[in-house]
Amino acid sequence: MGAQRLSDPRALSIASLEQILGDWSSADIEQFAKYLNRFNSSIEEYSEAKRA
Repeated sequence: MGAQRLSDPRALSIASLEQILGDWSSADIEQFAKYLNRFNSSIEEYSEAKRA
């Protein structure tokens, strides 16, 4: 089961993020998530504008 989990790219990414963010506070993670969401939304808006 563990080997299968590590061979799954998504599971590996999640495990990596858990290690990277392991010492971040909940507030820092929350703020990061807000900025990441804003960043992704801006990319989508930009891509849509380029297609128009």
